[in-house]
Amino acid sequence: MNPSRTHRGGVPARTLAIVLNVIALAIVAALLAGGVARTLGAHSIDNQVSSLSGNLSQLIQIRQDNLDQLSAQLETAQTELAQVEAETPQLGAPYQLYERGFALGPENKVEVESIAYGGEETQSTALGSLGLDTYSISLVGDIPGCINYVSQLETEGAPYLATERVTMQSGDPGSCSLNTAVLGTDLAGLPAAP
Repeated sequence: MNPSRTHRGGVPARTLAIVLNVIALAIVAALLAGGVARTLGAHSIDNQVSSLSGNLSQLIQIRQDNLDQLSAQLETAQTELAQVEAETPQLGAPYQLYERGFALGPENKVEVESIAYGGEETQSTALGSLGLDTYSISLVGDIPGCINYVSQLETEGAPYLATERVTMQSGDPGSCSLNTAVLGTDLAGLPAAP
């Protein structure tokens, strides 16, 4: 075989082989460069996905923290509402205790700080079940005024109202608190405030 042999068109075979090898190398280099670019792009996308996943996790945690705070605030508000509803007198007979209880304060020179509903108790008697509504009353004033207040409240509320416990503290001003029980919801013996 003669190395200087030429192909049709006058190009030597060796030159043609070199040109074909160069073209093949250029194609391989282009394919490698494309592969490298795709690999770098894939790494960049992986990094972006990792970053976005971290951001998403943080946002989910922030959202959960906000939901937890809102749930706690809602629960607190519901508890406060239930407490206010429990302490609010019902219209009708129990309301007379509130109305008269607050009216007796100035008459006896004491300040009524609060009258709060304590709950309902049921007691069994020989005649059947007896419903009792309990109330807590807080007063500020001197001891004689507190004693007069309790005495007048019991007298006016008889036979439906009874004082269960009275606590008095001397001082300037003194204070006292009492727990009362009201038989059922019939406070007919308790006159309305003037």
